[in-house]
Amino acid sequence: MHERGKYKMEENKQTEEAKEVKNEQTAETPKKDVASKVTEAVSQIDTDELKKNAASYWNWLVTSWKNPTEVKQTNKYAGLISLALESLFLIVGIGKYVNAIVEVASSSVASFFGDSSYESSGMGFGFYLTGFIVFFCAALAMVGIAYLFCGRDEKTNFLTFSNKVAHYSNVILIADALFILSGFVVASSSSVILLAMLLLAASWLEWNVSLVYAAQNENRMNKIYSGTLVMIANIVVLVITFRVICSISGDKLQELIQSIFSN
Repeated sequence: MHERGKYKMEENKQTEEAKEVKNEQTAETPKKDVASKVTEAVSQIDTDELKKNAASYWNWLVTSWKNPTEVKQTNKYAGLISLALESLFLIVGIGKYVNAIVEVASSSVASFFGDSSYESSGMGFGFYLTGFIVFFCAALAMVGIAYLFCGRDEKTNFLTFSNKVAHYSNVILIADALFILSGFVVASSSSVILLAMLLLAASWLEWNVSLVYAAQNENRMNKIYSGTLVMIANIVVLVITFRVICSISGDKLQELIQSIFSN
């Protein structure tokens, strides 16, 4: 009788241990599932395909610099990539100049009052992210307006039209790169600021010419009227865009002014 009870206790103990092992295995199953899904997702990334697409985009970009009007077929998202790069370069350059202005202003105030507490930090990541989104959306809006009213036909969709516009305007990337470099040289110098203004003006002119040229479609609208419509739309979008950017930049200058009077 005693042996039977002892045997039953051991049997119950083994059963409980088996349940614990099963519960541990069940708890580990979701972790293994997540790990397997992550591994599967990583393995599905075709690095060779990425390299191929990057090389294709670069060749298309160089071709557009050499001969902008001879549009070559490429990846359907190449135009959007160029617009994104142009927006990124532009906001980085503007941020560099705004930082220089804030730095000069804060240094002058600190020197005048003899207090280094008036120094202000530069533009943060939020400024660049917001600015990039604003410029990219503005570019999409301009391209979209030109496409809807002038460039649309049976053979052209929005992505095809954006590729055409980007092919004409990819030279802006060079101007934007020079704009950024000029800010790293001497952003507070009057001559450098003049150069920066000329680069921005050249970029704006090239952008308008590219959109007007891409929107030439006699089946939709007369060339004179389509060009006029595109120019007006671009000016409206530009004014709204720079009001937003100036508002963002003004927050930093306002922070500097508030720090002066609070001390």
